[in-house]
Amino acid sequence: MDTKISFLKSRDIRNVWKREDRNFTPWLAAPEPISMLFEACGIDIGEDPKIETEVEIPGVGRSLDVLVTFDNGEVVEKIAIENQYSESDHDHLTRALAYAVGLEARTVIIIAESHRPEFVSVVNYLNTAATTCEDGIRVFLVDITVWTGEDEKTVFPFFEVSAQPDEWKSAIAMMDASGPTSGQRARYYEFHDLMLPLVRKTTGLFNNSRPSASRDWKAGWFGIGGVAVVYGIRRDSAYTHIWFFRHGDPAASQAGFRLLESKKVEIEKQYPELKFLWKIDGRNYPVLEVSMDGLGTNLAFSQVKLRELADLLGIMAGIVRQYRTEIVESMGGE
Repeated sequence: MDTKISFLKSRDIRNVWKREDRNFTPWLAAPEPISMLFEACGIDIGEDPKIETEVEIPGVGRSLDVLVTFDNGEVVEKIAIENQYSESDHDHLTRALAYAVGLEARTVIIIAESHRPEFVSVVNYLNTAATTCEDGIRVFLVDITVWTGEDEKTVFPFFEVSAQPDEWKSAIAMMDASGPTSGQRARYYEFHDLMLPLVRKTTGLFNNSRPSASRDWKAGWFGIGGVAVVYGIRRDSAYTHIWFFRHGDPAASQAGFRLLESKKVEIEKQYPELKFLWKIDGRNYPVLEVSMDGLGTNLAFSQVKLRELADLLGIMAGIVRQYRTEIVESMGGE
């Protein structure tokens, strides 16, 4: 049978969502659209973000379209999102930045049907400046388009990023900066750049993660609320975690950990060559850890050691999948 080939047709966004505030914003704030937006931006917000719409700005009398808050395991991060039909304009760009400052958001996403070249240039300048400023605000400009097929009954929204922070340039800037912290962050970027292709193959996770210089670890989520595998690096060693982290619910996190701990004899018998460390960290969120020597920020990034760490993370992901049903039940469901 011959394959039929046809082109999608552009659809007026207003025929899909009549009003930006009453129709588009509520749709965007739903789990699937917001997930697709962050995937396009390469931002990992974990499994349990808090999503709010029409968030009032203190002392201003106006509101932000969408605010996404999540805990990355170190700090609570906020992402401010402003929507606009037609082309982006000075008002939305200025307001979005002002709202981000007022809400203490470190990342801004501005969505419009298109973004004028001068705004792309301004945002590129702001993102370049943010690479050398610890408190800088990262800005993403995102185009929203809608397409339909021949029957015009199904529409296909599409997010395309017009401007975004350049983590590679940020890492290079840090290499050139003085002080041990700058050099260490550059090493973080290099580490993730080398590791991510490997751990995607061994775990099937981390597909939305990109190299970054902001922290020494990354988490891959299973679609189980509050359960992830983590890989990370220290000065003279590297590590993998099965991490139980249901935001705001340490009891559920500990329940998942205790379930896995009840399988301790089985797990350690299955992998006798590994030294498992069962622990609850200082924030009361438990982890199962396996560490390895020979890989660290003070050491060369050997391809052999990188692959060894990726294989180790694959084992950890396999353990979660082996006991997935029981873990979910112990934590009260997904």
